[in-house]
Amino acid sequence: MIHSQLKILDTCSSTNDIAIKSAKKGLSEGCSFLSYLQTNGRGRNSNQWESIKGNLHLSTILRPKTNKIYWHQLSLIIGLSI
Repeated sequence: MIHSQLKILDTCSSTNDIAIKSAKKGLSEGCSFLSYLQTNGRGRNSNQWESIKGNLHLSTILRPKTNKIYWHQLSLIIGLSI
């Protein structure tokens, strides 16, 4: 079972950056970071976009137990589940 925890931030550079740093420090799977505004948001292939206030800026730490060759499918599965 994944234990979830939500950390809410007013502003951050990137929720992905915070999640990656926190995961490297050992924060558990399921911890999410929500920010009302990102100053340096980016998407796939490091594409930047304007992260305006009012949009959903969220990153969650996942530690998949499947083989890495299947990890690319996670974004599709998660997208379909929302």
